[in-house]
Amino acid sequence: MHVYYINYMYKEPCMVSYNIGMRWLNEVLRGHWKQSVNMFRMDSTILLSLCNDLETHHGLKPSRKMSVIKM
Repeated sequence: MHVYYINYMYKEPCMVSYNIGMRWLNEVLRGHWKQSVNMFRMDSTILLSLCNDLETHHGLKPSRKMSVIKM
């Protein structure tokens, strides 16, 4: 019974944020790995690597109001 509860009933909350913007983004990237996968469909390390690659090799530039990660 306990194994069933742990596997199917108990769910660890992964979306409990009241932040917005960059604060929310940093919380997702540093938080529970499932939250990053649910929001971006990729792990946070892969997302950061992609952002770095787009910025260094493909010329994506941040604007005054938005960073490359938020884009």
